[in-house]
Amino acid sequence: MASSLRRFLYVFLLSASFSLHAGKLSVNGFGTVGLACFSNEDADFRHNSLSEGAGATRTCDMGLDSKIGLQSQMYVNEYVELHLQGVSYKHSDNSFDPGLTVASIIWRPNEEWRFRVGRFQNPNFIHSDSRLIGYTQPWVRPPREVYGSLPAYDVDGGDLYFLYQLDELTLTFNTGLYSASETLNVSGEPFDAEASDNIYLNVTGNAGDLTWKVGVIYGETSAQPDSITSFVNTLTFFGQPSLAKEFSHIDKTSYYIYGGFWYESLDWLFTGEYVYSDFESYFNENHGAYLTVGRRFNDWLLHGTWAWRTREGLDISRQVVNSQLSAIAAGIKTVTDLGSHDIGIGINYTVSENMLLKMQLNYIIPEAGSSGASYANTTKDYDIYNPDNDILFSLSLDFIF
Repeated sequence: MASSLRRFLYVFLLSASFSLHAGKLSVNGFGTVGLACFSNEDADFRHNSLSEGAGATRTCDMGLDSKIGLQSQMYVNEYVELHLQGVSYKHSDNSFDPGLTVASIIWRPNEEWRFRVGRFQNPNFIHSDSRLIGYTQPWVRPPREVYGSLPAYDVDGGDLYFLYQLDELTLTFNTGLYSASETLNVSGEPFDAEASDNIYLNVTGNAGDLTWKVGVIYGETSAQPDSITSFVNTLTFFGQPSLAKEFSHIDKTSYYIYGGFWYESLDWLFTGEYVYSDFESYFNENHGAYLTVGRRFNDWLLHGTWAWRTREGLDISRQVVNSQLSAIAAGIKTVTDLGSHDIGIGINYTVSENMLLKMQLNYIIPEAGSSGASYANTTKDYDIYNPDNDILFSLSLDFIF
């Protein structure tokens, strides 16, 4: 990790040195010190692509949400900007190796147009651009029911923005093309997930205290552990090639439709998002949503969130006729049915203009027969067809500098 950190700092400082000679430089940072404790002794709570978390592995976990990051905005001239962001946080291999999460060049020929190329954060949801900066969000972590549905976080590609003013409404049209790769972990088995040539269109509106956003994505995804590859090959061997094709998730066409809003006044906060995703495979017709309501009292914010995720696609596991293979197919369905409900309440306290203290309690209700949207490493004693409801306690200190 030390060598990775040195490499990251070398690249970061070299770029900063170049920009100091070329133009203006702005450097800032952010971080989170977090603690999460989970009531279930037979499963871990995790988010993003982590392989473990609080629960069965350890009752409380400080690695789930803790992170530190640096950002640099480098203004070469009045038209060209260089953006860098480096973050150290926990990965699916349980390391905290730092890496570049943003490395892009932006060209602004005028006030209406913006062109970007390089690496940037997935731009599709309301908080996607700032998902790592806990200070900008009311929750300890963004609801996984929406933000975990598109596990392409650091993306490489290009896009353009067009700004249009319509009386008091500001409209932003954003379209682009990107690819991404992320190491995921299902039932203790790590594998690479890839999004290829994702074409997207976002439309964002802003009027006063209200911001809304809608968008679509079309592309290809590949996300298949070795165990499912072996199962697909076995289905083909036993004379069910069409069913094998359905179970395969290599180079499959994917669609996303999503939308959300953010309203914040001096006293009230209302926000919510919905996402629908569909794939040309067994992992089809997925829904995710959340709704948050908050009320401010001076330096305090009290908020509550309801979140939900389910899969309504056709259960093709019932079409497997071989009894042994049928049991494997049922297991695959269980692992990929990420259904759950989550009811959360939180209290935030503004320690200073650069620091937020958050305490959050989540009551999680997994769907019967589903592995749950945020569960991993279930033990043999975990009853997936009659799961218990669980409590997650989270405490975090978010800061910017």
